[in-house]
Amino acid sequence: MYYHVDGDLVERENAVVGVENRGFLHGDGFTERLRAYGGTVFEWRAHERRIEAKCEALSIPVPADLHERIEGTLAANDLTDAAIRLSIARGGEPTFALDLDATPSVVIGVEAAPRGGRGGGDERQDDGDEADRATPAVVQTVTIRRSSDSDPFGERSTRIRAHLELARAATDEYRADEALVRDRGGALTGGATSDLLFVDEFALHVPAADPVGVLRPVVCDLAHEEEIPVETGRYAPNAVREASEAFLASAVEGIRPISRLDGITIGDGPVTRLLSATFDELVEEEYYAASC
Repeated sequence: MYYHVDGDLVERENAVVGVENRGFLHGDGFTERLRAYGGTVFEWRAHERRIEAKCEALSIPVPADLHERIEGTLAANDLTDAAIRLSIARGGEPTFALDLDATPSVVIGVEAAPRGGRGGGDERQDDGDEADRATPAVVQTVTIRRSSDSDPFGERSTRIRAHLELARAATDEYRADEALVRDRGGALTGGATSDLLFVDEFALHVPAADPVGVLRPVVCDLAHEEEIPVETGRYAPNAVREASEAFLASAVEGIRPISRLDGITIGDGPVTRLLSATFDELVEEEYYAASC
């Protein structure tokens, strides 16, 4: 396994950063999770905008040629379908006096992921119809709250990542796959590592939360194309518990139905299945068809 560390491809055992790295000492940076289909990064431009916004908020210079570094890491590991972890930390000396012009530290890691598109899922049905969908998720609402203010340091790993990891850890006793997080006012913001969407008899509902993952806008666009009403608002957990369908959306795991929330059965349904199928078609056409 090869990692891309500060401009160089290195084998896993040599993929290290110094103990004086600001990302290690002060959590002065952030991590972006991405997905590659057929050797191409899904929604790279959207990720690029997110990365630029995070760098600007933290006054970290935007590293050059990130896309090329990711492509190089995929090629070095002979991967075309992969989950990607991109971490950027401020460079410079390990002091509280910031060097705003220091070259950032960049670490890229990849791991194999299943093929997406129509070839996704573990197996195909005997009749050749659609592939098995993603494994449904068990979700648990947690008491840990996520900040909903516009603090420019909200993406710092010492703050937001710690809160989200604590939220995930809080689900262990429930054997849950994901934590459902609320803001300080009690309204849902989404999962710890994913966006939340749910369906009732009127519309596809999306919590008004920030930041938003790159897949959520794609799913909403697909819903509009299918003439499914989409509403954004502030929702309490009961709105999801009483929904007819609910699912998680993330760049890495795609669309994942919620089987249970807080012990209450929800499951997928026609809207979730339709959006999953149309997303598979989009991925197939944009990321695999050109390579056939």
